[in-house]
Amino acid sequence: MAVSMDEFLKQCEQSGDSAYAALRSLLERLENPATRTQSRIFLSDLYKRVGDSDQCLDKYHFRIQDVVLEHGAEQGRKKLTMVVIPSIFMPEDWSFTFYEGLNRHPDAIFKDRTVAELGCGNGWISIAIADKWLPAKVYGLDINPRAIKVSWINLYLNALDDKGQPIYDEEKKTLLDRVEFYESDLLSHCRDNDIQLERIVGCIPQILNPNPDAMSKMITENASEDFLYDLSNYCALQGFVEDQFGLGLIARAVEEGIDVIKPMGIMIFNMGGRPGQAVCKRLFERRGFNVNKLWQTKVIQAADTDITALVEIEKNSPHRFEFFMGLTGDQPICARTAWAYGKAGGRIAHALSVYSCRLRQPQQVKKIFKFLRNGFHDVGSSLDLSFEDDAVADEKIPFLAYLAGELKENSSFSYEPPAGSLQFRNLIAGFMKTYHHIPLKSDVLDTVKKPWVYICGPTTNPTGLIYSNKEMETILTTCAKFGARVIIDTSFSGLEFDGKAWGGWNLEATLSSLASSNPSFCVSLLGGMSLKMFTGGLKFGFLILNHPALVDAFYSFPGLSKPHATMRYAVRKLLGLAEQKVEELTNAVAENTKTLKSRAQRLKEVKMMIYNTAPSFSNTFYFLRLYDGLLACLLACLLATDASEIRVGCGGASRRHFPGGEALCISEQGGEVQQHIRVQG
Repeated sequence: MAVSMDEFLKQCEQSGDSAYAALRSLLERLENPATRTQSRIFLSDLYKRVGDSDQCLDKYHFRIQDVVLEHGAEQGRKKLTMVVIPSIFMPEDWSFTFYEGLNRHPDAIFKDRTVAELGCGNGWISIAIADKWLPAKVYGLDINPRAIKVSWINLYLNALDDKGQPIYDEEKKTLLDRVEFYESDLLSHCRDNDIQLERIVGCIPQILNPNPDAMSKMITENASEDFLYDLSNYCALQGFVEDQFGLGLIARAVEEGIDVIKPMGIMIFNMGGRPGQAVCKRLFERRGFNVNKLWQTKVIQAADTDITALVEIEKNSPHRFEFFMGLTGDQPICARTAWAYGKAGGRIAHALSVYSCRLRQPQQVKKIFKFLRNGFHDVGSSLDLSFEDDAVADEKIPFLAYLAGELKENSSFSYEPPAGSLQFRNLIAGFMKTYHHIPLKSDVLDTVKKPWVYICGPTTNPTGLIYSNKEMETILTTCAKFGARVIIDTSFSGLEFDGKAWGGWNLEATLSSLASSNPSFCVSLLGGMSLKMFTGGLKFGFLILNHPALVDAFYSFPGLSKPHATMRYAVRKLLGLAEQKVEELTNAVAENTKTLKSRAQRLKEVKMMIYNTAPSFSNTFYFLRLYDGLLACLLACLLATDASEIRVGCGGASRRHFPGGEALCISEQGGEVQQHIRVQG
């Protein structure tokens, strides 16, 4: 039964709880279609009766005020009329800055989208979003039950005109079609009802309650006004590393949002700059978001918000919060100084920013956090999905998602030695194909024409393990079967190489026992005279070939220069051993390594020499200065081994000049294939 205006105001005048009870009864009549029109007219008369004044709030424990949205707005209304009560968050600088940030997005950001607002308070931002951008649905969510009731009243107040008639937008819908309000602890309503969101916006508390026990009380609409109001200013510990900055509630909201937001969804949060901009931004980035700062300003620290919790954090950690002495201050001060300045009557301010965040790899990040929610919450504090390089992110995030999926399906793994493991081989093949675009699999040699095999050794970085002679024999036997061109590169072994217990490779015996019906099979051994030589020093090495065409190609290479005296000295010593066994040559190499290393730092010229000799292993033995182009030249020669004619640097079109050097041109007869290798002299 409807009450008169005087009876309504008399009830409101008794206390805040009585005013809320009167408003709740009014909402029940608004929800009833039979009494909706009459109740909306009552609200219009009530506004005319009490007006918009602080005296109304003090006397009747409620207030009806206009919230100006935009001056001269081209679409949507210019203002909203809103009811506020003492136990809920009232529109002020925080929420106005947040709305300003939302306006920095293109108009299409909310159009036809499903939106949720966290910490909706009296609902004005949810209603403003629906009125201006015409989303499919806006869910206003708040943990304060009184806030939800007042939000529904405000929805009816703005969805109907002063005569109680619906106000239709350009799509012939009313705000009642677009907006709903629900009591919800962050996104619990959406998670419980399987609501997938496209936009999540939030302006929620970012300071720990100085009285932690107060936050453990049961939240009901019959709780005290002070307790309910504190829900809009303070938060409790949430079990996140960001708790130390007062951002634990934001962190929980973000992780809950990852669960319910669609892959291309966007989260927009109002972030107080008290912890520092880097801390605020990292909260999102380490959870796999790309972050865009939409808007930033300074606001006066709310007088009813106690920052002593931040002072305590500074006492127990090296972190310093950021405040300013008034809106014009440009030098940050810590929380302790800000607290003292405020106590002395000064006005302290802090930065306030609006961040727009989008998941960089939505499906993978969702999979990771779904796994962490199932008993691995503590691991989340160590999770870091922030990567400056997108290529690194593209590799690591999918790997973590795959690992999360495997751990979810298998609580334990049976141990299987990797040697000979087909599963391990397939994992390696999948990695090479996904991240390096190399179609490597167990039967790859059956399908590849003219295969190439590059073996980098004798050490395998970063383990430092050494390929055994048996392993080399197995590899070369397989390569001979398929006619592969093999490059064995031992020039990058590094300082960790220790060949004392290695025993070496007996490649001569291995190759002499191999018979390949495929003429393309060849082996090239690239090595350094000092496997421990620093990269920046002189590298004096060798190239051993067993293919006549390659021998001719390198022998006729025109870009050679005379070596340094140290090189000539080493070569003369080695030539004296030309008729001796390979083992003695190896000993001589080790002896001359010391001489080369002692003089390497003084040698700056890049020299190269090829000299022909004939040890039993190969057709030709070359000594040369190793440089970056050597391997490229070898590859170029191998490309031409199937050609009926090879021309190497013979003038005409085959010789090309480039800044700083010449090009070695090797081409097939008929000009179908031509390879240009730049040679750095």
